[in-house]
Amino acid sequence: MAVGPETWNEWKENLLSELYSKVMEELSGTRTIYSTDELLAKIKKDISEKLCLIYPPAWLDEQLQYMETRYLLITPPEKIMNHLHMINRLNMDTEEKVLVDVILDKGMAEFTVYTYDNITPGLFSKIAGVLAAAGYNILDVQIYTTTKGIVVDTFHAQDPYPEGVSSQLRQATVRKHICEVLTGTTTVESLFGKYANKLPKRKTITFAAQTQVEIDNESSDDFTIIDVFAADKQGLLYIITKTIFELGLAVYSSKIATHVEQIVDVFYVKDLNGNKITEHDRVTNIKQRLLEAIEEYWKL
Repeated sequence: MAVGPETWNEWKENLLSELYSKVMEELSGTRTIYSTDELLAKIKKDISEKLCLIYPPAWLDEQLQYMETRYLLITPPEKIMNHLHMINRLNMDTEEKVLVDVILDKGMAEFTVYTYDNITPGLFSKIAGVLAAAGYNILDVQIYTTTKGIVVDTFHAQDPYPEGVSSQLRQATVRKHICEVLTGTTTVESLFGKYANKLPKRKTITFAAQTQVEIDNESSDDFTIIDVFAADKQGLLYIITKTIFELGLAVYSSKIATHVEQIVDVFYVKDLNGNKITEHDRVTNIKQRLLEAIEEYWKL
């Protein structure tokens, strides 16, 4: 994790603090060790007990069954409960097909998008595109879809405006644009035009990081892993994810990081039939298309 003055922020400070606390628990022996099954049962029981006065137990049990093991293990219970509140609201509202929750915390904006996985092709790419068009620097993404097809995608992003300038009106506008793009009433491209020349200028990069794309079929039994290394540029995540979508791939998980103006993005993907991409020619084509897309974007 980069810690230079241009890359350090309160969000990264919070991540390091959490890591320190967990390491100290482990080293001191105060952390209780559970098996995976025991931990899952405990998480579900704790959440059900806290929400049983709000929702019917049968509904809670059903929703928790729809949630994948990895999501339940890595997501804080408070977040899971908030997600359940929003999922219930999405299920109850027959008019709204997209809900966007915005939380400002430690100098960062957290956008969580709740919708259905069949609402539009290229869902992840389009959300990233809206945030990029509005000038947000995306630092971290958690992508999650329940087995019933409800999407819960969370983007942690840094606002380009100085502290205090990011008003409720600005957040409401971005929320509105996400809903409009996902429901097809506007496009990401039109938003880039709308925001052009209205955002603060980002610092010009003074070095050229070598662009690399690596495709890994060995580290995961279920997914093909795409690693992208490139010099950072506003909107680059949108270009990468848009290209991945155009290649006929679905992103199931992603890890986004920026190290001193260089991105290190990791995408866990499958083809549209739910399979890994193992054919040599297709792997080569994916790598070449991504390299070309990144290089072309840098020429703009």
